[in-house]
Amino acid sequence: MSQEKLAELLDGISELPTLPTVYLKLNRLLQSSQSNANQISRIIESDQAISSKVLRLVNSSFFGFSRKITQINQAVVLLGFNAIRSAVLSISVLESFQSASSSNFDRRLFWEHSIGVGTIARHLAKELRLGMEEDAFSCGILHDIGKLVLDQVLPEKFKKIIETVENRQCTILEAERLVLETDHCEIGEYLLEHWSLPHMLVESVALHHSPSILRSNPQMVSLVHLADILARKLQIGSGGDPYIHEINLFAMEELDIEPMDLEELTETIGEKIKESADLLALVH
Repeated sequence: MSQEKLAELLDGISELPTLPTVYLKLNRLLQSSQSNANQISRIIESDQAISSKVLRLVNSSFFGFSRKITQINQAVVLLGFNAIRSAVLSISVLESFQSASSSNFDRRLFWEHSIGVGTIARHLAKELRLGMEEDAFSCGILHDIGKLVLDQVLPEKFKKIIETVENRQCTILEAERLVLETDHCEIGEYLLEHWSLPHMLVESVALHHSPSILRSNPQMVSLVHLADILARKLQIGSGGDPYIHEINLFAMEELDIEPMDLEELTETIGEKIKESADLLALVH
């Protein structure tokens, strides 16, 4: 679908979700070289719901700190600025989409899949020594956000998409294109651009099903592409259909992974997923 048609489809929707102001303020502050841990902590603490979830996230087995973290300032110092921004962004997105219940698909399974993809992407980034581990986590969590937009602001269309998946036994991606002439990748890209989020996040959402389309962050796109497929293979939550996409060879080459390497990596992923199980508490 052209950008014009996509804008026409979504621009008239007044209830398009917005990010909490705490993330917007935090992001602005972190763009300044003068920012410090106390300023960052005060911004996070201004939103009780988000600050409590940040502490819950920091104290989860996902991070594995040996002592309990009770203050936001401690969390900021221990995690570092980039990791705390990624954590607040992920939690802010959860907050933005928690208000609506859905009859079209199981949101708990959706978030289980999204958190699984974020966890796997973070693990892959670490094991492959790529750095950007916390960015990989955020990109993984956000990869299917376009489906939430469809479910929340175009529920009748999304209902038809889910029915098409069941009736035609096709992927949700194929059903979206049949029903809307667009897909959750394009819609997610539109939303993240609307939110003015970084290009790396936008690209990982836009291209996670087509990583060989080159832009500026092919490694991150490839990470999220691979993490999504591995999460589906391991049956972690649900992305709206039971089908597993083929791994794009470009992604394997971009990440310098051989098939044997992938088998070894996959063996360790199950343990990492168990470690992230308590992250699901963040969506309640």
